[in-house]
Order: sequence, then structure tokens, then C-alpha cells
Amino acid sequence: MSDTPWTPGPISVRKCPCGHRACSQYTISTQGSAGFGLADAMLYAAAPDMAEALKNLIARYVEVVTTPDCSCSPDDYDVAKARAVLAKARGQA
Repeated sequence: MSDTPWTPGPISVRKCPCGHRACSQYTISTQGSAGFGLADAMLYAAAPDMAEALKNLIARYVEVVTTPDCSCSPDDYDVAKARAVLAKARGQA
């Protein structure tokens, strides 16, 4: 599986185009139909950016902790958890 199997950003969120005042559904640019609540749509739209940021933070953390004067380990719990989250997003967990 590729490193980024998900839809790359940017992903936009729009109010459902149905025109009903009571409708509280949203569409996302990669999904042709409505069906998302606003919070879910916003999370979906932010997912590619969050994954990229997490990947960069892991790389930076590993770079810092491998310096001779650092007593941390690149296998610390938070880094392991971050790697597990990215693996889950890739379908590897």
C-alpha cells in the first residue's frame, strides 16, 4: 500500500445544496452526496493535513532524539502511538 492511500488535500466542505432550511448535512469535495454532519465533514477535510503534520512531527522528533546529548528514545510511547495512528490511516493496522 502506498504511503498516502487517502485522497490528498485540499478537501473542501460545503453546505448541502438541497436548499431545505432544516437540512444540516454537508458535502465534501471528494464525496458527491450529502450525508456528513459539520463536525465529521471538517474532520474529513483536515485529515490529509493532519496526517502530513503527524508524519513530519515524527520525523523531526526522531531527528532530535538521535542527537548525542538527548536522553530520549525514538521509541517513546507518543511516537509509537503516532506511528500506529498513521498505520491505521494507511490500512496497515
